[in-house]
Amino acid sequence: PDKAAIRFPPGQRVKKFGKEGTEEYKINLQSYRNWTIQSLVTITKRFIVSLQENLHCFPPSVSWLVRQIFCLLKKSNIIQEKEMFAISTDLVLTHFICPAIVNPEPYGITDAPISYIARFNLIQVAQILQMLAMRRYEGVDAKVEDLYSQFDKNSVASLLDAMLEGNTLSEEPLIAEDVRHQGLARSAALLTKAELHNLVSFLQTVANDQSENSNKTYQKELGGLMSDLPPQAANGHTKTVKRQPSSSKGLKSRNSLNTAPDITSEGLEEEERSAKPVLVIPLEMNIEPAVGLLSEQKVLAADIIP
Repeated sequence: PDKAAIRFPPGQRVKKFGKEGTEEYKINLQSYRNWTIQSLVTITKRFIVSLQENLHCFPPSVSWLVRQIFCLLKKSNIIQEKEMFAISTDLVLTHFICPAIVNPEPYGITDAPISYIARFNLIQVAQILQMLAMRRYEGVDAKVEDLYSQFDKNSVASLLDAMLEGNTLSEEPLIAEDVRHQGLARSAALLTKAELHNLVSFLQTVANDQSENSNKTYQKELGGLMSDLPPQAANGHTKTVKRQPSSSKGLKSRNSLNTAPDITSEGLEEEERSAKPVLVIPLEMNIEPAVGLLSEQKVLAADIIP
């Protein structure tokens, strides 16, 4: 809202607000700011209500994983509750919900083209949600207090509270047979090379954990599985590979509401060019590969019966 006037060219700015420095300019600018804030509040509240009504659709496995991380951090007494909640907020909002808000096309949420202004508004909504999630522990800049004062402080934090409630030692949720899709089976995992090395590095860390809270039975089983890996795969990549930024370029942190960079078509095209190859890792060796995952040579050489 503070940068509302900057979005207009100088000529249009004078026509819309008047000459800068005059009383007319201040009144018109404040009126436009109030309209902008009210629009953001209305749109964001719609997103919050939608999230509350559809929280049951959130993946149970992800919710369980976030809850276990929170409970383990709480049990260790290493960091404060504020930091534990911030970590949970990043996992759920920054890396899961907000990217889908800012860039909904790849997730199948919409197939309608999104304009530059609409995407900028979505970035603002995502950043407001992130700030609201931490309102219980953090204040906001006085310049945007008139925006955040129109929201309930627990409107977004209550969503995370619902996920973090539950038994700390509960087993991983099982998917009931009656909710499985008929004829649908997970036959392969799709990972980039960087993601695969990160996964191996994480599993090595878990297998070598010597803390009192570690489960020795699971560690032994995991160590046996890791021993089947080639030495180069197990030891050649010990550093965690940094994840490439997603297409939600304007979504950087909870505190970047007033400094969100513009998204340009050049930036989106650059990310498309930097797309990395994806490895198709079969989970069951006796399953025939899908035609869509075969190489062109294998498809052309296949015997097709009319």
